[in-house]
Amino acid sequence: MFRRRFRMRRELFERIREELLRNHYEHFRTKVNPVDGLTGFTVQQKMTAALRVLAYGGAADQQDEYIRMGEETVRQYLRHF
Repeated sequence: MFRRRFRMRRELFERIREELLRNHYEHFRTKVNPVDGLTGFTVQQKMTAALRVLAYGGAADQQDEYIRMGEETVRQYLRHF
């Protein structure tokens, strides 16, 4: 199921995730809103958004429907990817 959905092995996905956290921790870590305690997007969600833009060549605003992430947010993660 994972390989069909992401079109890569889980090991590769995890390796990319680990490298992102190691090299760009501040941008890709999951943040918690101090006011209401809600958590932000997970590393996997941020990574998936960036990978989808790179893989399919779509615009960043197309990710809003799939991941519920705004265009500017996707661009920000794509810059640090």
